[in-house]
Amino acid sequence: MQILGSWSPFTETWLAIKLLLVVVYIVFGVVAQKNIRTPKGFAFYSLSLLAFLTMVLLSLCKIG
Repeated sequence: MQILGSWSPFTETWLAIKLLLVVVYIVFGVVAQKNIRTPKGFAFYSLSLLAFLTMVLLSLCKIG
């Protein structure tokens, strides 16, 4: 690993994963709101919650 603060593909990869999880969280949340009280809405809400929790866990991980 390189010194923290310098360029590292590993940290950029984690940043890309976190940004992808943010997009998944927002899109699935919108779909869940439009299909509220249906099994499809519940499934998208669950996936949105899973993306949010994964995002939080990745944010808590120390890289470096």
